[in-house]
Amino acid sequence: DGSYPSNSLSQPSGLATNIDFGGSALYFVDAETSSLRMLKDGKVTTLIGHGLFDFGLKDGTRRDAQMQHALGLTADENTVYIADSYNHAIRSYDIKTGVLSTLSGNGKRGNKDGALKDASFNEPNDITMIDGKLYVADTNNNAIRVIDLAAQTVSTLAIKENTTMVDTFSDALPNLAKVDAQTISDQAPVTVHFGLASGWKVNKEAPSSLTLFVAADKDYKALARFSPEQMHDKRVLLPKLAAGNYRLQGTVYYCEAQAGAQCLIKSFDVMITAHKDGKTDVTLPF
Repeated sequence: DGSYPSNSLSQPSGLATNIDFGGSALYFVDAETSSLRMLKDGKVTTLIGHGLFDFGLKDGTRRDAQMQHALGLTADENTVYIADSYNHAIRSYDIKTGVLSTLSGNGKRGNKDGALKDASFNEPNDITMIDGKLYVADTNNNAIRVIDLAAQTVSTLAIKENTTMVDTFSDALPNLAKVDAQTISDQAPVTVHFGLASGWKVNKEAPSSLTLFVAADKDYKALARFSPEQMHDKRVLLPKLAAGNYRLQGTVYYCEAQAGAQCLIKSFDVMITAHKDGKTDVTLPF
């Protein structure tokens, strides 16, 4: 503790500002020392924590209280809320009394909503406050958890992908592949193949979609839509088309077919003409 250059830190991992009872302060968690510390008036002061080899899950004042590799925090005028990562808990520090308490979590990994005392987390890594509620990045549960301080409950925020197939084409698709205009048959159904390398697959859990539009009165109207399930075989079958102009557009999420695989996205916007001499197979480049 103390003023620069005499003070020292060990993996500070989160910051929170606060106008406390004696003026402005910058709070931070010092992860490797499992500490809550404060920068105020040019000096660092340790509020909770003792050193590199002192950690645990214990409430109380600085003399007794312990955390374990806390990584994130947020503060209001009275309290600092801490994501106590390796304790799988959310802690609260009373700025006025200097007491650290366990708000939720019991030191064991879990993924349970409900009352604060019953809920569980799995390495929460960050926390922020919005409109009186705490939003927690519950990292190893792949979830955002919501602590309602008024209701004293924990819930999981529903994050929903927009999986509705689009009815209008877009001029701003991510990672757009360059594909030449295609002339396809108006005499038979056409297969669109995905040019994925061996060992790659379409990710059925992501909101992939392709939409075939027909040109009508200087506009495009959706004619056929293809879902991730329809793309599972790395191809889609277009309906038999009348002679005319069309547009195939959409985004495909694809992954290596192995554990811990990387996943990528590719978008397509292909101008299509249906003609009696057109081909019956088209390949999209990945």
